[in-house]
Amino acid sequence: MDGRITIPFRVIRNNSEVRSRGNRQDAVERANRHTRRLRKKFHIEPGTEMQIMEYGGIIYLIPPVDDPVRAACGALPAEPSLGDRLLLDRKKDSR
Repeated sequence: MDGRITIPFRVIRNNSEVRSRGNRQDAVERANRHTRRLRKKFHIEPGTEMQIMEYGGIIYLIPPVDDPVRAACGALPAEPSLGDRLLLDRKKDSR
């Protein structure tokens, strides 16, 4: 695992879904138990810094890294080489 936490979520536009499963207090307690379990599982302590991103209905909690450039190494595939493509484009532009 690369240290990222993925939590699927659903937007609730009104409280009808909460009411259908029980009262509001029960829903809050269930949410607290769930977040407590996740904090324990991923060793998230109070005061831990996290970057929060949402993409495609999924919330990503990403811990900060000391060196973002080094952490990004290997994230892109080796082929096609973007550096080679850039040099080729520059060579075409210079003609």
